[in-house]
Amino acid sequence: MKIEFRKIPQTSSDFDIVSDSVKFSGIFSKISTKLVELDSKLEGKLQVQCCRCGKDMDIGLSEENKFLLSDGIYKDENEDERIVIEIDEGIVDFDTILQSEINAYQSDFYICGECENDTQELEIEY
Repeated sequence: MKIEFRKIPQTSSDFDIVSDSVKFSGIFSKISTKLVELDSKLEGKLQVQCCRCGKDMDIGLSEENKFLLSDGIYKDENEDERIVIEIDEGIVDFDTILQSEINAYQSDFYICGECENDTQELEIEY
């Protein structure tokens, strides 16, 4: 789902996107001419790999995030706790935001149940 930044309303609007078995939903609204507030929730299951043996496993997702979307470069003046995403070319792409969140989860380190109980030492290179 793509929306031109200038067409985002100041009243709250809902969105709901599903990719594989991950649901990305929430509300968004324009809070200034250059900023959009996005309150979202990620839910579902995501396939990741064990960093020790490489087996695929599923993890459950249930996370709420607050984003601040900026039309161009963002200058933090009051240390906002929201995650800032700078938008290029004036188009907010919710699918790209979702894919970025999925990639962040998949790049993390996970250990499967079998490897968690394995006491065998791994070879460490220095």
